[in-house]
Amino acid sequence: MQEKQGAEVAEIKLGYECNNNCIFCLNEHMKPLGKLSFEKAKKAIDRAKSLKCKTVIFTGGEPSIRPDFFELCNYAKKQGLEIEIQTNGRKFSEKEFAEKISALGIKLFVVSIHAHNAKLNKILTGTDSFNETIQGIKNLALLGNKIVSNTVITKQNMQNLKEIAKMLLELNVAKVQITWPEASGAALANFETVVPRLSQAAPFVREALFDERIGIAGMPLCTIGKTFEKFCAFQQEKVDFDFGKVCKSTKERRKKERVEKPEFCSRCEANQYCDGVCKQYLKKNGATELKPIHKKRIMHF
Repeated sequence: MQEKQGAEVAEIKLGYECNNNCIFCLNEHMKPLGKLSFEKAKKAIDRAKSLKCKTVIFTGGEPSIRPDFFELCNYAKKQGLEIEIQTNGRKFSEKEFAEKISALGIKLFVVSIHAHNAKLNKILTGTDSFNETIQGIKNLALLGNKIVSNTVITKQNMQNLKEIAKMLLELNVAKVQITWPEASGAALANFETVVPRLSQAAPFVREALFDERIGIAGMPLCTIGKTFEKFCAFQQEKVDFDFGKVCKSTKERRKKERVEKPEFCSRCEANQYCDGVCKQYLKKNGATELKPIHKKRIMHF
């Protein structure tokens, strides 16, 4: 695919191996591919530098479980690149591991956590990982790292979104992001049991947006209400390295392959910046929940 010049961020998928087994994992069907080789990962870092990216995001799967994780982080730093790590946080529950990575000066940790207790966490992740993730967040926070959390909305946790957000703010997370599930992989296979209706989740999302440090991503603004516009996060422009291949930006790719907008969205005042709706969601549930936001007419007398 055509390389996109000028994006400041490169997202490098280091592989699909993971120590969690989330029932909504969008990459579940990709796990047999395993992980990117060390040499190909280094080449992706080199290409990011050549494209004048300033930051690389290491994602997966779970990047921290790679034996060469620190080597790749060190290599990126030597190339003058900032590093963001997308993780479930479990490996950072090991104090020495957290200290070693923190010593490199990581720009940001994005930690996925989808529950406020161990019981719900096990239902969603298929593992007894709750305490490790919490301890991982605590260790990273105590070491002065910036942490953004990510919570995927499901039928199982939507009523607990406010409790989850409160817990995370108490753990000194800089930003709590609540994210609509993308109907791919396990989320698509388990669609009926995992993915709620937009209209079902909206009241709980609104309730959870009680602090400016909390944001919502992937939900059309019309489903939660224009008054919550300041909480909305929209897709970032990134160069996308998927298993070593340089693809079009993540934002462009997602729009082309995974999301769409009904025709009537063109009449909505949020159309220019709204990311749209997952194609599979619209295929299964239709678009009746979407209502264009119209600008208020000003009456002149």
